[in-house]
Amino acid sequence: MPQALVTLKQVADSSLLSYAYSSFDGNYEVSYSGREPELLVVASGLGIATQIKKINNQSQTVNFTVTEEDFLLREVEIKAPKIYYNKDTINYSVSAFSDEKDVVIGDVLKKLPGIEVAESGQISYQGRAINKFYIENMDMLGGRYGIATQNISAKDVATVQVMANHQPVKAMDSLRISDQAAINLKLKEGAKGTLAVMAQLGIGVAPLLHNDELTGMYFARKMQHLSTYKTNNTGQDLSKELRSFTTDLNLSEEAITNIQTPMPPDIHKNRYFFNNSHAATVNNLFNLGKDRELNFNLIYYNDREKRESESESFYFIGGDSILKIDEAIRAKNNTNRLETEMRYNNNTPKRYFNNFLHMEGSWENANGVIENENLLHQQMERPSFKVHNTLHWINRQDDSGFEFYSQTGFRNTSHHLTISPGIYADLLNDGKEYDFLMQDAYTQTFISKNNISFLTPWLLGKVILRPFFGFNVEINKLTSELYSCNEQEQPTASVPDSMKNDIRRNHYQGQAGLNIDYKIGRFTINSSFPVSYNRYELVNHLFSENNEHLNRFQFEPSLNVQYKLSRKITIGAKAFAYDNMNGIYELYNGYLLQTYRYLSHFDSRLAGFSGNSLSVKVDYKDIIRMFFTGMEVAHYYNKNSVTYTQRFEDYLSVSSLIPLSNASNSVLATGRISKGFDWKRLNAGLSVAYYTRSSQQMRQEQLVDYRNDQYSASVRLSAVPLSFLIVSYLGAGQISESIIAAETGYQPVRSLTQSLNLDTKLFNKVMLGMRMEQYANNAIRDGKSLYFADINLTYARKQIRFQLDWTNIFDTKNYMLTYHDNLNAYASTYRIRPSEIVLKVKLKLK
Repeated sequence: MPQALVTLKQVADSSLLSYAYSSFDGNYEVSYSGREPELLVVASGLGIATQIKKINNQSQTVNFTVTEEDFLLREVEIKAPKIYYNKDTINYSVSAFSDEKDVVIGDVLKKLPGIEVAESGQISYQGRAINKFYIENMDMLGGRYGIATQNISAKDVATVQVMANHQPVKAMDSLRISDQAAINLKLKEGAKGTLAVMAQLGIGVAPLLHNDELTGMYFARKMQHLSTYKTNNTGQDLSKELRSFTTDLNLSEEAITNIQTPMPPDIHKNRYFFNNSHAATVNNLFNLGKDRELNFNLIYYNDREKRESESESFYFIGGDSILKIDEAIRAKNNTNRLETEMRYNNNTPKRYFNNFLHMEGSWENANGVIENENLLHQQMERPSFKVHNTLHWINRQDDSGFEFYSQTGFRNTSHHLTISPGIYADLLNDGKEYDFLMQDAYTQTFISKNNISFLTPWLLGKVILRPFFGFNVEINKLTSELYSCNEQEQPTASVPDSMKNDIRRNHYQGQAGLNIDYKIGRFTINSSFPVSYNRYELVNHLFSENNEHLNRFQFEPSLNVQYKLSRKITIGAKAFAYDNMNGIYELYNGYLLQTYRYLSHFDSRLAGFSGNSLSVKVDYKDIIRMFFTGMEVAHYYNKNSVTYTQRFEDYLSVSSLIPLSNASNSVLATGRISKGFDWKRLNAGLSVAYYTRSSQQMRQEQLVDYRNDQYSASVRLSAVPLSFLIVSYLGAGQISESIIAAETGYQPVRSLTQSLNLDTKLFNKVMLGMRMEQYANNAIRDGKSLYFADINLTYARKQIRFQLDWTNIFDTKNYMLTYHDNLNAYASTYRIRPSEIVLKVKLKLK
C-alpha cells in the first residue's frame, strides 16, 4: 500500500514524535532517538482503516495488513471573497456589497470599506482624493467621473478595483511616488461590446414636475462611449456629476461683482433647490493601439434657479458692539455653460505624451429683490470664455531622458451690475438722488507655465539628483466703472477716477532647482528645492504714480516621505513652503461694488505673503478583515505683509488693505475607521475632525484677534438584518465656536444631522423605502430640530423599473441656518421645497 502515513507517538498523550510515508512497494522507515520506553506506531491513510500497535523502543520491523474503509467528506460551502488583495490593488466584489435598492455604481461605492464619497461626488481612499478613474483600465472621463458613477448600472460592474499609490504615468513609475489611489471598474462580460440605451420618464405634482433621462453607453476593447441627457425641476443637482476633480490650472474666476443672494442652508440640496435644469454630455474614447488613446468630451449645462430667504447678519465692530442687518431676499439665477475637451495620450514605460485641450463658454445672469428699510432691485450679467491647453511629454531611455510640462490658458469675463433705486448718494453722487447704480467691469487672465526636468540622474550613493528649469508668465487685467444713472440709464455725471479701475499685473518667473530622491527598501523620500527669480509689475493707467515693479528671489521647497512599515501599515509625512505676492483683486484702488452693500478698494501696492505646512499621516489596512483606519495631523502657517480692514457705514461695508503685517495659524486633525462584516452584511464607518484657526483683522479701525474652532464627527452604517430588510444610517455632528479678543464671541453653534433609510421587500419585485432626516441646531429660536420624511415604492421586473416618490411628507416650509465666519455670524430662514409626489419609469430600450 503506497503513500500510507506511519507515525510514532507517545503512549501517554499521543503527541507526535516522528512520521514517514510508505513507498510504492509498501515499505517504510521511521526514526526516533528519544528515551521513551514504549511507543505507539499508527498506520493511517485516505480510504484505509487506522491501526495502532504498541512497541518497545528498539530497532525492529513492524508489519501492517490494512483494510479498506470509506471516508465521508464534510460538506464545504465555497464563497467568493468580498474583498481580496493583489499586489497594490484591492478588489471589491460588487455583488457582495450591493443590494436591490442600488441602481448605479455610485450607490455601491458609498458602502465600500476604505472608500469615501463626498457630497460633491469626489471619491477618496484612505482620506486622499483619487487621481484617476478608469473603466476597463481606460480613462474616458478624466476628472468628471461623476458621469460614470451616476449612470453606469451597478448590475453591469463585476469588481471595483482600488490601485493604491497609483502613478498614472508609466515612465515615472519608479521615479516619483504617489500617495493617491485610482479607481478602476471591471465590467461583467455581458456589459462589454454591446450598446445599452436607458430612458427615464418622470412626472409629478406640487407644482407640475418632471424628471427625465436618456443614456447610451458602449464599452469595448477599442472604443468606449457614454452619452447622457437629463432634465428635471425636482431639486436634483445635475451639475454635481459634471464637475472635474483633476483640473490643476488656476483659471478660476473670482466673482468680483454679484447680486446679494440667500446663503444656501446646510441640508441636502434636493430639499431647497428650486431648479429647472438641463444637462447633456457626449464622451468618447478611442483606443488607437497599445498604450495610445484619443478622447473627445462635450458638456452642456443650463439651469434656472430661484432662492428666497429672510436673514440676519451680525458684524462685530469693536468693544461689545455688534451691527445687525435684516434682509428679505428673493433671487433668480440663470446659468448656461458649454464645454468641450480633447485629449491624446501615449503612455508607455519609455515614452509619455499627453495633450489636453479644454474650451468653455458660459453666460450667467441673475436678478433679485432686497427688502430691508428700502426695496432694492438687483440685476447682473456675466458672460465668460476660457481656453487652456496642457502638454506633458516624457522621453526616457534607461537612466537618461527628460520631462517637459507646459500649461497655457486664457480667460476673459465681462461683469455688469445694476442696482435700483440709486443708493449711497452722499458717497457716489454728491448727495443727489438718482435712479440706477451701475457697474461695468472686465477681467482678463493669461497664464503660461513651462517646466523641463532632466531624468539623467546625478548619483551620490543612493541619493538621486535631477535638475529642472522653468519659465512662467501670468498677466491679469482689470477695468471697471461705477456710476450713477438717471431713469433713461444715462450717466448723471462724468465718472470720477476714484470710481474707476484700469490696472494690469504682470508676473514673470524664471526657475531652477533640484529634485532629490532617495529610496531604500520600504523607505522613500521625494523632495524638491526650487529657487526662482521673479519680476512683478503693477501698471495703473489711471494713476501712473502708483506704477510699481519689484524683483525678488523666492525659495519654495517641498518634501514627501513615505515608509511602508508592513503590508498593512504606511506612514507618511509632507512639508512645503510658499512665498508669493498678492493678486490683482487686492491691488485696485478705485471703488468696486461687489454686492449692493459691499464696496471695496485697496492700497495699490505690491505686497507679499508666505507660509508653510507640515502634515503627518498613518494608514492601516487589513484586507482580509475588511478593516481600514488612519489619522492625519496638519499645521498651516501664513504670514501676510498687509492686513484686511473693514469699515461699516450704515449698511455699507467698505473693505481695504493696510500695510500692517499679520499672521495666521491653523491646525487640522482627522481620523477615520471603516469596517466590513460578513455578519448581516454590516458595513460601518466613523470619521472625526478638529480644526482651529487664529488670525487678525482690522474692524472699525481697531485690530481684532479672533479664533475659530470646529469639532465634527460622522457615523455611517448599512446592514441587511433580515432577508427582506435593508437598513442604512448616517449621522454627523459639529460644534463651531468663534472667540473674539480672547474674551468675547458668538454663541457656539452645535448642529446634528441624522438620516435613517429602511427598505423592505413587500413581496416579489416590490420594495417599500422610507427615509427620515433630522436637522438639529441649538441656535434656532423656534424649535431646535427640523424633520423630513420621504417614502417610495419600487417595482422592478426585467428591463423596467417603476418608482413612486413622495418627498417632504410633513410639508415643512422653511429651514433656519446659523453659522459663524471669522468676526461675523449669520442666521437665515430659507424657503425649502414643499411636499411633492413624482412617478418615474426607467426602462432599458436596448
